[in-house]
Amino acid sequence: MAKRINEDNKHLNHSDAQIHRLFNYVMPDMRCYQVETDGTAFGQSFQEDLHQSNAVPTLVTGGSWSVVEGCKGFVIIATFFSSVIPIVQKMPRWAEHRILVILKGTGANTLLVPIMVDMRIFRDAEVAIVSSSDLTFGYRLTWTERYYVSFRSEPNATWKRLKEGPNDFLGREIWVQTSSCSMFSQIGPINAKGQPAWTGGAEMIMFQDIAERLKLRPRFNYTKFLHAGWFKEPLTSENKSDVAFCGILVSSRTLELKNIKVSQPLALLCLKLLVPRPQRVSDQWDEIFEPFSPGLWLLIATVTFFTTFLLQRFTTVTRRLVFTKRIKKYELLGESFLQIVAILVLSDVPRSGKEQGAIRHILTWWSIFTLVITTSFSSGLISHLTNKDYTKKIETIEDMIENDFHWAMKTRPEFGDLIDLKDSNQVRWKYRFIQVNSTEEHINLINKGKQVLWGYEVYGGFSLPDYDLPYYILKKFEVSSYCFMEYFTGFAFRRGSPYELAINRYIRWYDEGGLISAVVKKVHTDRYLKNPYVFNVLRQTKSRPGEAERLHLSHLTGIFIVWGIGTAASLLVFLLEIAQKCRI
Repeated sequence: MAKRINEDNKHLNHSDAQIHRLFNYVMPDMRCYQVETDGTAFGQSFQEDLHQSNAVPTLVTGGSWSVVEGCKGFVIIATFFSSVIPIVQKMPRWAEHRILVILKGTGANTLLVPIMVDMRIFRDAEVAIVSSSDLTFGYRLTWTERYYVSFRSEPNATWKRLKEGPNDFLGREIWVQTSSCSMFSQIGPINAKGQPAWTGGAEMIMFQDIAERLKLRPRFNYTKFLHAGWFKEPLTSENKSDVAFCGILVSSRTLELKNIKVSQPLALLCLKLLVPRPQRVSDQWDEIFEPFSPGLWLLIATVTFFTTFLLQRFTTVTRRLVFTKRIKKYELLGESFLQIVAILVLSDVPRSGKEQGAIRHILTWWSIFTLVITTSFSSGLISHLTNKDYTKKIETIEDMIENDFHWAMKTRPEFGDLIDLKDSNQVRWKYRFIQVNSTEEHINLINKGKQVLWGYEVYGGFSLPDYDLPYYILKKFEVSSYCFMEYFTGFAFRRGSPYELAINRYIRWYDEGGLISAVVKKVHTDRYLKNPYVFNVLRQTKSRPGEAERLHLSHLTGIFIVWGIGTAASLLVFLLEIAQKCRI
């Protein structure tokens, strides 16, 4: 045993300068390293050298990586590479980690075996493999180069860690999980190479643009059924996808997923319901009388008959006692009534002359009264006829439950993302859900009535979450007046993805430059040609529920006072003319 240890130790006569060059190159900004050995004498001796060296920061030993969250660097010391594999498989191998493998060896040939082994055992971590015989030479795996590239750690040289991700992935393949889901993503048949026949949708456009700029080669996988949390299995299974998107909501449930990270927010969605449009109340025969209240109509009729009586009496008495000519026209009560009504509807206002005596006064004041009343009536009538009454809009959860409404989708949603499960009324709304098997079944339910639809309003357009329905169905609906929930959408990455930092950087730039909103609005405009509901459901009915406001006596008290004063003045003139037997 002593002889074996001596043989091992003769390979460990490395100066602090050599160790410093290695660690300065491989892990230039690590605060600490977590060290594991294969348990051999070589591994224990080299680990002891590292502990005694002043050239490296803090070392944590004993496989304690599960508790030391701040340490992103791992050092594995082993005699043979076959001993490295089980150690690596116990470690987190995310893009933020960097692994240094030190193998016992006497030359460059020592490294030929590890570089022939499948590199996927390291997953997304960056890796450097060196031989104990020459710590300055080795092979590395980077984010952008997922094949072994030789390196030599020259003095003061560093293998920099890209804190915001690379700018160029050199054509690296990225596995994408997506589907067809309304405005967010559309994808055609996928060939054997993972390339779709055609693509569309706002998130798809942005992702493909980012991938092109980062020189990534997307390889697509298609998810047929978008059930709640559909992206979790593809991102966490053995053959993992790297990124998923298709209207993924950034909710508390998504953020709490253990092995999934969500990107920077893409677009803010306002969850709204499509509810039946309010219907116009049927026209009634008596709508022409709507501008005035019944009490006001009764008062106008009373005033009209009273003025008619005065006009007839003034005419008769004046003709008999004052001998005024040209006033025979109003001696009959019927003639007086027709004249008063003619003035009231502004169809005939007679000339006023001094030979008419007191009659001209009563007709003048009646004309003034009529002008105000008729103007008020005509303006009110126009308002009533053009601003029609509508049925009450059903848009709150309470209204929908009370009126026995239901809602349906093909896939069972995550109810907590749509409603507040702590609210008793909204919990009752949860049980109004109907799961349908096809679009045709959904359309049949809507045609039967008492159905509402969930959807998203985003950047001035509306979209259903999964699939579009025919416009002849949706033209009967409009959006609710307020948001039930608000969520951002985003890309979902498997934890430790090397693409997260770089893609997030571009999303942030796109958002700050207004490109995200421009892409979404362009998609809305393109979809509108085929699906007019995108904009039309946002045009809400300007309804006036309940009984329309009518004019009452309190609104027109002034003109009745003027009429009363004028009538009193006419009566005074009449009495003076009778007393003096002459015209005034």
